[in-house]
Amino acid sequence: MIERNRPYTPWYQPDYAQSDIPARILCGEFGRRHRMRIWQGIPAMEIARDGTEYAAWYSGGQTEGQDNFVLLARRRPGGEWQIPWRIAECVEGIRAFDSALWIDPVGRLHWFWTQASMLFDAREGVWEAVCENPEAESAEFSAPRRLCDGLMLNKPTVLADGRWLYTVARTAPRMFRVLGMENASRKTRVQVWQSIDGGTTVEFLGEAATENTDFGEHMLYERRDGGLVMLVRARPELLKSVSADGGRTWTEPAPSGIPSPCSRFFLRRLASGMLLMVNHETADPVRSRLCAKLSSDDGQTWSQPLLLDARRGVSYPDGKQTEDGRIHVIYDHDRYDAMEILTACFTEEEILAGSVSMTGSFLAEMVDRS
Repeated sequence: MIERNRPYTPWYQPDYAQSDIPARILCGEFGRRHRMRIWQGIPAMEIARDGTEYAAWYSGGQTEGQDNFVLLARRRPGGEWQIPWRIAECVEGIRAFDSALWIDPVGRLHWFWTQASMLFDAREGVWEAVCENPEAESAEFSAPRRLCDGLMLNKPTVLADGRWLYTVARTAPRMFRVLGMENASRKTRVQVWQSIDGGTTVEFLGEAATENTDFGEHMLYERRDGGLVMLVRARPELLKSVSADGGRTWTEPAPSGIPSPCSRFFLRRLASGMLLMVNHETADPVRSRLCAKLSSDDGQTWSQPLLLDARRGVSYPDGKQTEDGRIHVIYDHDRYDAMEILTACFTEEEILAGSVSMTGSFLAEMVDRS
């Protein structure tokens, strides 16, 4: 199901016919711009049951814009990173960006990205390609399909009742208003879409709206009492919205008390029942001191943090807990100079101890430096 209502009129006329053309998934057909990247960032990660690691981020052109493509990297157990391994690249003038990776409950790897004309076109579209067996050497993907309007940067969440919830944002960047867009909305709509049939179909469920952020990049979790909590990117604190009816209606987003520099964060329920959050320790806009912390009371309080990386310009974490209980996190550092994609691996015990000391744990391991 594709939502066609538009919250405002663009200041130019995007070629929606072009933006609705599926990206090409390239395998081995890599040109110089795919290898000699002059900026890169905004990563995602997943790990298959056999230990095969996947990482995605985007690059292309001199910055975020119509030349962007999404790169997918892979590392087999005991091997080296294959970079690039796949590329999702759109027709000229349409960019692919904001990728997410997710292995669903039956083991399929979902590769999501957003397509838009130029930078943003007020509609944007979430696209998906699915790999039925991410442990296979070939690991082929299905033809891309468009799920809905908007952009989705984070993994879906599976509820206790089996529903899959997707967090999709309809952005309202200030540039739309500054550049004279007529009827420009002042609110970013942080939406929730759902699938009740294991991802075969996706439908709109509910939304909240706020003027306090241009980009929602929201994530949610299910409390033990069945209520849903959504956290939204903002500064100086993450915003919080709650749903008591399964995601259909949401409270007005309000400050959560969790410091934030207005950047993406990562939030997930661990196998132990603890909540994991990877976020910056402060609201300083330089985006430093990326940390991991735990909550045992559904997010009411959080543990002391484990510092993952103290440098300026570390941002956009994504994560995965593997069956052995280890927590894996990917993030970027200094997108226009160092251009680093990094990972860390640690345990719940090390978060609570405030330091990494166990065999197999590490911080700031390099995936790629373009």
